[in-house]
Amino acid sequence: TMTGNSNDGYARITYSAVAQASTINLTTNGSVTTAEYNKTLVITATTNVAGKVIFKENNRKIAGCINKVVVTTTVTCNWKPKIRGNVNLTATFTPSSVSYSSSSSPSISVFISARSSNR
Repeated sequence: TMTGNSNDGYARITYSAVAQASTINLTTNGSVTTAEYNKTLVITATTNVAGKVIFKENNRKIAGCINKVVVTTTVTCNWKPKIRGNVNLTATFTPSSVSYSSSSSPSISVFISARSSNR
């Protein structure tokens, strides 16, 4: 029985899926908080699903570390800092599945010192 209509009719049922939350966290090789200028430091992003990661330093994309594909749950970036001083590393994550929302990592701070050895 439908209020306001005593004749035949139809019903429309709609469903809106709510995206599940994706997660991303960053670590540096050996969990270091200091690194040397222009010397490679490995950054690892850990996610809860497959997708693509963009690594950033001080909110700027890191060359060579853009749209890195996460097949299982981790992906790395070989970063050579080109600036000195405190640098905030972050990453944004776009899951492959539309069932998950995009996310951003918490930042980690790394102090970049002058290079201590000759090239």
